[in-house]
Amino acid sequence: MCHATTFTADYSLHRPQTCSTAARVSSSIVRIYNAFLCHPDLNPSPAINSIFSELVELCIQPYDAQCVAIIFNDKCISKLASPLRTICSTGEYKLESHWATRILSNSGKSQLETATALRAFPYYSNYLDLSRLEISALTTVHPEAISTICFIGSGPLPMTSLCFSNLMSPPPTRIHNIDCDPHAIAVSSQLSKNLGASNLTFQLADAADVHDLSIFEVIFLAGLVGETKDVKTEIVKNVVARCRKGALVVLRSAHGVRKLLYQEVDVGILPKLGLEVLLVVHPWNHVVNSVVVCRVVGKEKARL
Repeated sequence: MCHATTFTADYSLHRPQTCSTAARVSSSIVRIYNAFLCHPDLNPSPAINSIFSELVELCIQPYDAQCVAIIFNDKCISKLASPLRTICSTGEYKLESHWATRILSNSGKSQLETATALRAFPYYSNYLDLSRLEISALTTVHPEAISTICFIGSGPLPMTSLCFSNLMSPPPTRIHNIDCDPHAIAVSSQLSKNLGASNLTFQLADAADVHDLSIFEVIFLAGLVGETKDVKTEIVKNVVARCRKGALVVLRSAHGVRKLLYQEVDVGILPKLGLEVLLVVHPWNHVVNSVVVCRVVGKEKARL
């Protein structure tokens, strides 16, 4: 367990204010990480919710590149970055599972009751804003209407698919949701049914086991799919191999200190996987994820 930070950077090369900010942020990250270790089940509770809120608020602040570099060069931060992302992934899944079950249990069967209960989800507005950002990014590179979307790693609360169905005009005829967790598929499909979202379909499968994605115009890969750089790269490689040429692949990434929440996508390696990078958007507001929009072109034609 890390209890204190030990910087490896040469402070003489950096502004004192930058060093002071980096030290403060690093110390807070270590303290937050240790707080998580006191609640290993990560089930939603006032204590867990407070810890996650503090972490997210800390990570989304604007820091200059020098400050970010100092933070990630800290030996302790480097050591805990991967397990902290795992904690975030587990916590996000448990929060969404909790709310999906709660909505299904308390909202009755009517669409209005279910929709009202869904809007009480604490990150509802964040998903709306992220979806608007992603739709705008897609429209920039593909102004035509999109009919078919596949979302890999949809989770127990398919917020993005529901937001896309409501926000896109015209709405896609099919948004196919894939997840490897049986509980996630069970509750998300029932929730979708209760909301009357008939254009959402669901499939229980691992990303590597989906053999044909060629029928989809757009394929999304959730930010939680692939917790390390190598794992995410391998998943992207497998997904691209199953897509048709010309399809759009949208990857959720992270920049700055937000990389402690989600694994960053290595944009430089994407052409080697058969993708042409069209657009990268890094938000600086409360929206955590960056958006990378690519086109499947094949390895021989891919370029950055």
